[in-house]
Amino acid sequence: MLEGEYLELVNQLKEQFDIKEKELTKMQDEVAELKKCIISAYGFIRIIDMVSEHAELDYEVKNMIEILRTFLSDSYDNFF
Repeated sequence: MLEGEYLELVNQLKEQFDIKEKELTKMQDEVAELKKCIISAYGFIRIIDMVSEHAELDYEVKNMIEILRTFLSDSYDNFF
């Protein structure tokens, strides 16, 4: 193998590595954003759940709030 061919292969490998590094960084950013969304939604639904305990709401609405809170709590436990 000649030196030029070796340098060309190394440059190709570096380009592929840089592309994969950018893809990984993008995915990490997306995961972080999804985590923020889950945490925000969970916090918001907890507040709604606490307020709904003292409010006159239909049973179905309270039930849906409880189901959503449980779902978000489980999602939080799985991701973190």
